[in-house]
Amino acid sequence: MDIQTIRTLTPLEPLPSRVVFVCKHLDRWSDVLPPADGAGDRAVPAALDDDPDRVVTHEDMTIVQTYVNLRRAGLDVLLVDRPLDGALNVVSSIDLQISDHTSQAFVVAFRGDWARPELADLTLTMNAGIATRRTETAMPHWIQTGLLPRDPSRGTRLERVVFKGDLVNLDPRFATDAFREELAALGVEFAAQPYVHETKSSGWHDYRDVDAVLAIRAIAGAEMATKPASKLINAWAAGVPALLGREPAFTELRRSDLDYVEIQSPADAIAAVRRLKEAPEQYAAMVQHGTCRAADYTNQRVAERWREFLAGPAETAYRSWLTRSPRRREAAFAVRAVRQKISLFTFKRQQSTR
Repeated sequence: MDIQTIRTLTPLEPLPSRVVFVCKHLDRWSDVLPPADGAGDRAVPAALDDDPDRVVTHEDMTIVQTYVNLRRAGLDVLLVDRPLDGALNVVSSIDLQISDHTSQAFVVAFRGDWARPELADLTLTMNAGIATRRTETAMPHWIQTGLLPRDPSRGTRLERVVFKGDLVNLDPRFATDAFREELAALGVEFAAQPYVHETKSSGWHDYRDVDAVLAIRAIAGAEMATKPASKLINAWAAGVPALLGREPAFTELRRSDLDYVEIQSPADAIAAVRRLKEAPEQYAAMVQHGTCRAADYTNQRVAERWREFLAGPAETAYRSWLTRSPRRREAAFAVRAVRQKISLFTFKRQQSTR
C-alpha cells in the first residue's frame, strides 16, 4: 500500500467533550510533543513515523500515538500525565492502578495483553473476541509506525520469511535449526527480528526485503485471547503474505483464504512456502487482496473509529456518569477496586498455564 495513503489524515468534526490522553511517562515524549504555541493555540505535534522504534510500549501505541494522530486530524485533545476531573480520560490499562484513585475521574482504559481493567468506566480492547460486556468496545491498533512496504521490484519471489517479534513468544518448534534447514532447502531464509533493548531498535517497521511474515506464538491462552491482529494488518499494508497461527484476533478478521495462510506446525509452514513458490499467481493474489483489506486500517479510518467512539458511546456514558454524586462514584470505585484485584489474580493464574 502507498505510504501516503496509510498516513494521510484529514480534519474530523470536533468532539463534544474535553478528552485527555494519560501518559504516565510523559517525560519520554517532551522533545516530540511541542509546547503551547501562541495565545492558547497548541502546536500540532510532529508525526512519529520518522522515529518508529520509539513507539514500543502499549502506552506508546494506544495513548501517545493516538493523541498525535487525533491532533493531526484536527481534534482538540490533550496529553497529560495523570487523569483529570472534568474530562473524558483515556489511559493504558497497564498503567491504571488502584493507587491512582480515579473515583472522581471518568476513565476509558485501553486494555493491553493483560487482565481486564475493572477500574475503568469503559474499556477498549485489541480484538472483538474479548469485548463481551456492553462497556467494552474493540479498537484496532494503528498500522506500524513508520512502516516501509515491501520493495515491489521483488515481484513474487519468496526468498525471505521473517518473524517480527520477541523470540520468547515464537513457538519453539519454529526456532530450531531443522526448520531453518528445511526452508533453506527451498531457497528460503528464515529470520527473527526481536526488539533489541541495548540499541532500542527492532526493524519491525521495515518490510522492504521481507517476502512473507510468519507469526505463530507459544503463549498462554488467556494472554493469546487479548492479542491484536496487528501482525496481519501490518502484513496487508506492507504487501507481504502472512503465515499465521490460530489466534482469535486473526480468525476474527479472516474472510478468505487470501487473507493469510493458517499454520499449526513447521510442516504446515514448509508446505505453505512451497505452494507460494510454485504458484506465483497465488502470491500476487494474496498481496493484492491484502492491499484491499489494509484500506480499512489507514490512519484516517482508525482516526474516524476513534472519533466515532469518543463522540458516541463514550460521550453517552460520560454524560450519564456526570449525573452521579461524588459519594456514589466513590462507592462504585471501592467495588471496582476489589474486582480489579480479583481480575489480576485470575489472569496471572491463567497466564501461568500454557
